Amino acid sequence: MKITIISRYIPGALAHFEEHLNDQENDYKSSLSTIISQVGDYNLFLKQELEKRGHNVQFVIHRWHKGTELLRREQNASTETNDQEIIKKHIIDFNPSVVFLGSFFDLYDDFLKGIKESCKCQILSWISCPYPNDLSLKYIDKVFTAIPSHADFFKTLKCETETTVFGFPEDFKTSNNPKSIDVGFIGGVNGVLRKSNLHNYRTDLIKHVSEHVNLHKWGYGFTSNSKLKSAFKIMFRNKHILKNYHGEIWGYKMLDKLSEFKIGINCHGEVASHFAINHRLFETTGVGTLLLTDDKKYLNRYFEPGKEVVSYKNPEDCVKKIRNLINSPEKIEEISKAGQNRTHSEYKFSFFVDKFEKSL
Repeated sequence: MKITIISRYIPGALAHFEEHLNDQENDYKSSLSTIISQVGDYNLFLKQELEKRGHNVQFVIHRWHKGTELLRREQNASTETNDQEIIKKHIIDFNPSVVFLGSFFDLYDDFLKGIKESCKCQILSWISCPYPNDLSLKYIDKVFTAIPSHADFFKTLKCETETTVFGFPEDFKTSNNPKSIDVGFIGGVNGVLRKSNLHNYRTDLIKHVSEHVNLHKWGYGFTSNSKLKSAFKIMFRNKHILKNYHGEIWGYKMLDKLSEFKIGINCHGEVASHFAINHRLFETTGVGTLLLTDDKKYLNRYFEPGKEVVSYKNPEDCVKKIRNLINSPEKIEEISKAGQNRTHSEYKFSFFVDKFEKSL
C-alpha cells in the first residue's frame, strides 16, 4: 500500500538536521535521505516499521525551506506558487492510498481537501496537543490521541477516534554510553518574557529543581537564537535554570543522551491535564533510565510507581525524591531495569503500528 507521512519540525530541529547535508546534495531525494537519517522521531519510526511490513512510504517534511525549493525546481514551479501547493503536488504525484499527519491544523482544510479529492485516499491524524477552538476534522477519517478528554471531544465532531500511545521504538539501540549524569532533563520550557498554556508548571519545576540539585538540561526555550532575546533571558530568568544547560538536542542524539542519565525528570505540559500520557514516559524507561515523573492519573495503568518508575507530587517532593535516589544506587538500577522491561514488553512502538494498519 502507498502511504504518505507528512512531518514538520520546529526551526531549531531542522537547522540541526540540515547540519549533516552535503553542499553537493542539490536534489530533493538525497537531501531528504540525509535528513531523515538523523531525525529519530515517531514519524520516521512509523515509516521504517511500515516499510518493513511491505508498504511503499513517502516521507514529506512540510515547512522545510530547502526541500520546498528543491521540489519547486524539480516541478518547474513558479516563484509565485506557495509552499503548500508544491507539497500538495508532490503528494498527489505519488498518489497514496493513505495520508498520515500530525497536529498541523493549517493543513486540515483546503490542503487535505485537494489531496483527498485527487487521490481518493484515507486520511489519519495524531492530535495530542492544544487544538484551535474552530477545529475541523471534515477531511480526517480517523484521529489517534493519547489524551482521553481529546478523544471525547473528537467523537462529538463525528470523527472516528482511538486513544492510544506511541510507546517505544524497540529497534532503537543506544550507544551503551556509561550512566555518567546523575539527573537530567530534556524538553521545552517557556520563554522568559511570556507565559503560555504549554509549559508553565514545567518551567517552574525546572527552576526549583535547578536551585537545589545539580540538574543537567537540554532543550528549547532556555535561550534564543537572537542575542538580544538571550540577553533578556539571562538578565531576567532565574540564573539557576541556565546552570548546566547544554543546548538543544534532537532525534537519535536526544534518545542517546537520555540513556546516559541515571534519573530522567519528566513533567507533562498543561495540555495533558490530569493524565500521564506523554512520549517521555516510554522513551525514558525504554532507554533504561529511571523515570521520575509527575504524579498523574493513568500512570499506574502503565507502570507501578515505586517499582517501575518514581513519581513526585510537587517541586519540593521532586527534589526530595532525587536526593533519596542518588543515595540509593541499587534502587536506581532496580527500578530502571523494571521500567525498561515493562516498556519493552508492553509498550512497543510496533503495537501502535498494528493499530495503524488495522485502520487502513
